Amino acid sequence: MVRARMMLLVAGLWALPGAAHQSSPAAVLSPDQQNALSKLQQKYSDEHNPVHKAKILVRLGELQVASAAARSSADDYAAALEKLQQYRGEIEITHSALLGTGVNPALRPDGFNQLQMSLRENLRYIQDMVFAMPASRRSAFIDVQQDLEAQNQKMLDELFIHLERPPAKPPAHP
Repeated sequence: MVRARMMLLVAGLWALPGAAHQSSPAAVLSPDQQNALSKLQQKYSDEHNPVHKAKILVRLGELQVASAAARSSADDYAAALEKLQQYRGEIEITHSALLGTGVNPALRPDGFNQLQMSLRENLRYIQDMVFAMPASRRSAFIDVQQDLEAQNQKMLDELFIHLERPPAKPPAHP
């Protein structure tokens, strides 16, 4: 349901539930959504376990991207870009923390998997948001989008490295 609303929001056809129908940045998110965003941000900041941090970022990232899309729809591109840059930074920090545990993502994907799937979904909405904005505003957003796409590909490579097949052995001759 949230994803469907986010898509419609990006298309400019739906306002976030409870949000005022104004273009002011303060009215982009409802008080409940602002509260949820700040609580998740605090929970993310306080968490020290990288796997738990990744799982919190799944929900937090969804709200950050929705907030960025809402701000973009309200023509507040600076605030939208700031939200996406914050999301990009949190993705990088969390991914580095997960790698810092020394766990092989292909063998024990907990945290890595959730982070990568969430990023992949959010990239779809970011692409739609960038496409919907005026061309003159896109360059900084495209930079963030490309960084996130590179991070997504890096995580995919780490998660699915075990799918590479060893070279075939030549047939033995009698």
